[in-house]
Amino acid sequence: MAGAANDLKLLGMWASPYVLRVRLALSIKGISYEYTEEDLRHKSELLLRSNPVHNKVPVLIHDGKPVSESC
Repeated sequence: MAGAANDLKLLGMWASPYVLRVRLALSIKGISYEYTEEDLRHKSELLLRSNPVHNKVPVLIHDGKPVSESC
């Protein structure tokens, strides 16, 4: 099992099937994480900094670093 929830963050939006897939996979694996709901009309600085090319969700952040190809 992964460390504390603050080691792993997921940026997402409730209506995204891609975010749902990530949440289901983390749940099945029993991995704890911190979920942050994004407003895609007013994107957060964390989202823009974590995924500067596409600015889309989901974004998985491990130990403060975005995981490549998580979006």
